[in-house]
Amino acid sequence: MRGLASLTEAVDAVQRGEDRASQGTAYDGEREYEEWDGAEPPLSVEFQVRPLTAHMLSYRIEVRSRADRLVIHDVTLNRGNCGMAEPGELNEGLKLPVALRYGQKKIVNVRRCDKVLEATVDTQYGAYTFNWR
Repeated sequence: MRGLASLTEAVDAVQRGEDRASQGTAYDGEREYEEWDGAEPPLSVEFQVRPLTAHMLSYRIEVRSRADRLVIHDVTLNRGNCGMAEPGELNEGLKLPVALRYGQKKIVNVRRCDKVLEATVDTQYGAYTFNWR
């Protein structure tokens, strides 16, 4: 039950406000799956395109929790064909897993891709895939 205790500790830390500007709290517990009983998925994923300059665009994914607690274990874009980075970081790689409470979001900057068609997010409730065309 060490993983569940770590999840509870991570959620408690988020509720105490010890999060990173609504980007969630680091979670170092084991990957354990729980049953999700909601009619809708416990998260939403949005693909965003933002202008950097007059001739450059920035692409990002925003994962928002719709559950009281959500642990994101992994994010995969275009079946592993896109790179990802934390906001403000030049090097690729994400700080995962991360625990989010209801309404919090995890922002993922997209690298080496001009269009995200599919995002799969692995959580403690299982993997959820979102598609854009």
